[in-house]
Amino acid sequence: MDDIIVGRTPITSVQGKSSDAAILPSDQSALADGDIPVIRRIERNAARAPDKTALIYDDQNITYATLVLSARQAAAGLLRLGVTAGSRVAVLMHPSPELVSCLLGIHMLGATYVPIDPGFPKGRIDLILKDVEPSAIICSDHVFTEFSCEIARELVERLYSYSAVQTDGIPHEEHFRPHPVKLDDESHIFFTSGTTGRPKGAISSQRNLAHGMSSSVRCFELSDDLGILSVAGASFSISTFELLALLTCGGYTMIARRADILDPEKLFAAARKVSVWHFVPSLLARLIDYIEEVPERIAVLTSLKRILTGGDNVPLDLLCRVRRLLPAVQLYVNYGASETNCMVTYWPVRDAVPSKTRIGVAQHNVQLMVLNKQRSPVIPGEVGELFVAGPGVVSGYMHRNDLNEEKFFWHHGNRFFATGDMVRIDENGIYEILGREDFQIQLNGNRIELLEVESTIKRIGNIKDCVVTARYASADSNTLTLIAYLVGTDKSLPPVEHIKICLRKHLPEYMIPSLYLELNAVPTNHNGKVDRANLPEPGTCKVLESSASEPLIGELEKHLASIWRDLLPVQYIHANSDFFELGGDSIAAVRAMARISTELNCNVSMGDIISNRTVRQIANTITSRSVSQRANGDTDPGYLMLKSGRRDLSPLLLINGVVEYMALAKALRTQRAIYAVYLPEEVDLIVNGEKSAAATSTSSIAGITQLYLSVICKLQPEGPYFLAGKSYGGIIAIEVGRSLKAMGHKVEFTGLLDTVIPEVFTTHRKLSFRISEHLKRAVNEGPGYLLDRFRERYGIIKLSAQPTEDERSQNAVSDNIRTRHQVRKNAIFTTRLSKISGAITLIKARDRKYLYGERPSKDLGWNKYCDDLTIYEVPGDHHSILQATHVGEVAKYLEAHI
Repeated sequence: MDDIIVGRTPITSVQGKSSDAAILPSDQSALADGDIPVIRRIERNAARAPDKTALIYDDQNITYATLVLSARQAAAGLLRLGVTAGSRVAVLMHPSPELVSCLLGIHMLGATYVPIDPGFPKGRIDLILKDVEPSAIICSDHVFTEFSCEIARELVERLYSYSAVQTDGIPHEEHFRPHPVKLDDESHIFFTSGTTGRPKGAISSQRNLAHGMSSSVRCFELSDDLGILSVAGASFSISTFELLALLTCGGYTMIARRADILDPEKLFAAARKVSVWHFVPSLLARLIDYIEEVPERIAVLTSLKRILTGGDNVPLDLLCRVRRLLPAVQLYVNYGASETNCMVTYWPVRDAVPSKTRIGVAQHNVQLMVLNKQRSPVIPGEVGELFVAGPGVVSGYMHRNDLNEEKFFWHHGNRFFATGDMVRIDENGIYEILGREDFQIQLNGNRIELLEVESTIKRIGNIKDCVVTARYASADSNTLTLIAYLVGTDKSLPPVEHIKICLRKHLPEYMIPSLYLELNAVPTNHNGKVDRANLPEPGTCKVLESSASEPLIGELEKHLASIWRDLLPVQYIHANSDFFELGGDSIAAVRAMARISTELNCNVSMGDIISNRTVRQIANTITSRSVSQRANGDTDPGYLMLKSGRRDLSPLLLINGVVEYMALAKALRTQRAIYAVYLPEEVDLIVNGEKSAAATSTSSIAGITQLYLSVICKLQPEGPYFLAGKSYGGIIAIEVGRSLKAMGHKVEFTGLLDTVIPEVFTTHRKLSFRISEHLKRAVNEGPGYLLDRFRERYGIIKLSAQPTEDERSQNAVSDNIRTRHQVRKNAIFTTRLSKISGAITLIKARDRKYLYGERPSKDLGWNKYCDDLTIYEVPGDHHSILQATHVGEVAKYLEAHI
């Protein structure tokens, strides 16, 4: 073995604690010091074991010899294009064998690898390319045409497809001579969020990269008999660890397809084949959820040896769950940053029931300091900012001397990076992370520079000031939301849609705030700085709306506004306030309809509320409609046109809902009219509860089918019929279609939107299942959950005061809604499907959560009922597939059939 072995004594941290590095087997010991560039490591492994598997992708095994040959061909092709040592090459590709070939080929030339996520907005890609000034830009074959149209004109000549590079390099591979790469050569540049509105590029060397790989190999005891699943996007610095670490020590890397990562079933199918997992906490939690649903899945994880998690705060309960389910697997928490070439600490979680989340101790050759604001050391137990030194710390940021002076400094002969993370050290020298010192956060595993989002928002017209933060949108919420507080100029703030369109030109989707609130001024402290701690609660602020504010005129508009104020989580209502932009949903719409009918003596339908979304619109509708007209037989028809179309084409009928289909109707590109079909009887059930005749007529699928048939035949007396329904509406669509066929009509299309077969809900009726679900909730939410359930179940109310009239009204509405839910459950529980003749199209949510004891399956159970089933998967969960972010994908698949 020709590797040089040098001393491996770990550097002691300022607090005097050793990094406690793991001892590697002798045949891996030379890896521990990062003394050789990564590309040379991989080439040597290929020479020793050319036929050994290096990469797995789509069940295709790629050997070390094949990988290195492919990299040489890419290098030869890039050389022909003018790329030489010191050149920078931008790679716009998702993780794949081709990307790894590009990366290694670039390093063979002594050039710099600059990964860019091809999903980034054009504006962000342009900024990065302008900073880098690449000699070449490589993209995947299937997006070459798209990028050639979008990329800046002066860069088009430098854009090449991967196939073109490889094809040009194959004839010249034999004569290609790799560059003598040195550890001080530039290796790669990763771009992270920047406070000025521009992403900042951290420039790494071959030494930085070699250290990052070798230190992780040592600390996590990686070896040539292990394989890792790579899931990180190429633009995230941790992707270098996932793609290369196992290749440096002779193991293998399995690369997950991007489309499979959010599908727990597909992710698990890949993860079960490898021995090392490295997932951010949110992704690991999703996989653990999937395993817990069917504990027998643990038995197939025979290859799993290590689980690594970090990149975000790791919840304590997640560590406990992993320890409980997989006690024999080595579990680690890791911590690091792009500026330190990934990981700098590690913590082996050995306790069966951990009591606290930590980030552990320094990795090999890493030095840590904890300093106060004056950059003086703090004693153990006190909170301070974490500073890191070692071979992994980068040379600095590209074109940012100001930031380099702020974030990097020399201390006692070592160059430290200021992480901005606040930590403390316990009596055993173990580090615990507490949060950010600056305004950078981790949200859902993504690193977000809040100041960059703010800077981008402030460039939008009529916005004077902005503060962006992550917090809980309401007291009942348990999910952090990215919220923008906006201060306008003398003119009105722009509509929300306009703000989001502007942001999407420059920011990835995960950096775009979900909620926009209006402030008169940003709160400041006595020093004049923004006082983020005193930002008002979201519920007390005015929600930014699309329409310009108009004062309420007349008693009718004021009365309607007071009704809305009671039903919606807002205080500010004007004449153009949009019911649904302010948080209204279908249940709130029914409650609004009932109160308007009762208090204003004017019967209005669901269609009236949906079609007249603002206070002024519904007021005008009421004014133009006399009480006598409504009393003389005008009834709710049970359908509402969401989009007009050609009269000679049969309409698309979306069953069992109105509000949730609105975005879908808007997104669908079809010449057919689109109608939402609902039951007035169900509306009456919510208004009148047990007193409603619908409590009986809608308690079975047979009864519901007959009611829907009556509505549909009035709307469209003759076929062909095009039917679709989400969730429960899909089951109704099937049964209505079956009845229409029995009546001699043609049903051209039946679509199910994330509909599961009804018998899965019978699991929910089992006492054992309900008890286990309540115990899980009690563990997560505390004993108060069981007390609240007991009070709810047995009708226990507070005795300290009599309920007010408003409280009695609210309780009555809640009782009616519970009655409606119970009637619907009765219908589901008694549904018995029979074989379905004809084609069914199922559009399934890729990230759906499986409830009520449902076992995950690709077909949601429909294959056993239907011999002609077409299945599509779309991004999002059960609720979000019809929301603006994902509805376009649903529309695309529906358009192919209608």
